Amino acid sequence: MPIVAAKFTRGLVPIAAAEIIAGMIFGRSGFDLIHESAWIDFLSLFGFAMLMFLSGLEVDFHRVADAARWDRWRPRSLPSNPVASGLILLAGTLGLAILVSWALFRDEPFSTVLFFALVLSTTSVGVVVPTLRERGLTNTSLGQTILMSATLADFLTVLTLTVVAALIAGSVSAELWLIAVLFVPFIIVVTAGTHLGPVRWVRHLIADLALGTAQIRIRGALVLLVLFVVLAEYVEAELVLGAFLAGAAVSSLSREEGSDMRQKLDAIGFGFVVPIFFVTVGAEFDLNALSGAGYLLPFLLVAAAFAIKIVPALLLRAAYSWRDSIGAGVLLSSRLSLIIAASVIGVELGVIDHEMNAAIIFVAVITSTLAPSLFLRMVPSVLRRGGLFLVIGGGDTGMLLAERLRSPASEAVLIDTDPAVIEKARALGIQAVHGSGLDPEILIQAGAEDAAGFVAVTHSDSVNFQACLLARDRFEIENVAADVNDHDRVAEFARHGIKTIGTSMAVAVSLDNLVERPDLFSMLASPHGISDIVQINVTNQDVEGHRLEDLHLPGDAIILLIHRGETSFVPHPDSTLEVGDVATVAVEQDSIEETVYILNESHVVYPRPR
Repeated sequence: MPIVAAKFTRGLVPIAAAEIIAGMIFGRSGFDLIHESAWIDFLSLFGFAMLMFLSGLEVDFHRVADAARWDRWRPRSLPSNPVASGLILLAGTLGLAILVSWALFRDEPFSTVLFFALVLSTTSVGVVVPTLRERGLTNTSLGQTILMSATLADFLTVLTLTVVAALIAGSVSAELWLIAVLFVPFIIVVTAGTHLGPVRWVRHLIADLALGTAQIRIRGALVLLVLFVVLAEYVEAELVLGAFLAGAAVSSLSREEGSDMRQKLDAIGFGFVVPIFFVTVGAEFDLNALSGAGYLLPFLLVAAAFAIKIVPALLLRAAYSWRDSIGAGVLLSSRLSLIIAASVIGVELGVIDHEMNAAIIFVAVITSTLAPSLFLRMVPSVLRRGGLFLVIGGGDTGMLLAERLRSPASEAVLIDTDPAVIEKARALGIQAVHGSGLDPEILIQAGAEDAAGFVAVTHSDSVNFQACLLARDRFEIENVAADVNDHDRVAEFARHGIKTIGTSMAVAVSLDNLVERPDLFSMLASPHGISDIVQINVTNQDVEGHRLEDLHLPGDAIILLIHRGETSFVPHPDSTLEVGDVATVAVEQDSIEETVYILNESHVVYPRPR
């Protein structure tokens, strides 16, 4: 299904939605090839638990704690406070959802009205997160607001749904208190992990057992999932809350989003059991039940699903543009895993009939497909925030350089006069412009007015020199460099502020690093390696005064060198950063963008637990 979804929908249809559609095709509404069995039921249930576990894994309580500081709740700070905005949006969404639910269930008890309102209030973090990543918005103010809103909607909705489901089932207050018992092991696990994690012998033991056949981190995470699910069943709470809390506990102890452990958990979930759940959901979809509900109801629910998210999102206009505010509401309208899970619970409780359940699945498929597609068209990408680099000359050097300059936080554009070179570059996924690097119009077309760097690597020193002067004087690009073939001209380039390197020097430096520092050279030479070394301008005032060991940098990032004024020094754990510093950081590729964000923008720094 991933291949089909990517090939025929150009990535606009989420894979989970495609899996549900596949289940519809091969299930009772299609060819009727999928039938109930004990094994399928077990794997589907496990997939459901794993899905809720992975949803909990998306919760970042450290961001919540960051935004929940008292100074972030002043009236002027509220529009840009992700937690405040998320709570306001959730309250507005729930209020409108109650009105829609009351219109549908006005003759039912209020608990039924509230339950269906909570079902409509859900948001799919699993759709929101990859969509924000694709636009490079994850760590922007708008992205944080959307992510926090989705996270709060997921967590608080799961919690409230569990309580309301217990009330509908006729549970007494004592049993509701048993649900609260679930939070006791959650607090114990998080507290114990926070205090034991930094202990050297514990850290070394876990590191020794993390690979090979031991896989202690994966085993521990799955054990937590099973324990919380069993405990949820024991206290007669919903499975969804136990699995969600287990994922949230693991998230609080494993913060690096792109870590190896999280990738393995994603592989187990989305590579095996979660698709079984989505396929069985589609297989159980009853087209006749949908038609029995009336053809108008599903489309009215889709319209309501968008409206109850977009209308409250208009309040974001106090901090963002109309386009961004409406776009946020559109993306938050996406629903998938949680709304289906909640609907399943509603069917079991007798609150939702099979016709309404079919309509809700229809809403999930439509919103999870349409919402991210509309958002991607409405909100522009900011992936170039880290810098746009122009490379003049598409020979072997230029092609390799353009490929290396592409990263999660930057982009490169190659300029060359040879159409064959341009075609080759585009085949490699490199942006390329056909024309001369001495033509201002071509440079404008390539993005010179917004470029952070300019490199000329043609075979002509004169062309390289003139191109660099044009970039510096006409487009005010300060960071210019050139390949100089004639060593006698190096001084001329330097007098005009152009950084230079010659072929002989490049080869000598590379060979020196290859024999003296082979591991470091291997990391620097690999264009798409796991790690990279980047230089980041420190502009975030919130990092001042914090010791390096107290900074929470993602992906095991390490600050190797600090350049301050006219001096550079190797920092130690007690060193502090100052605004204006240039930090040389070794960091995982997947965490470059977030590291740049922490050091380069106004972002409150939270200390690493001891």
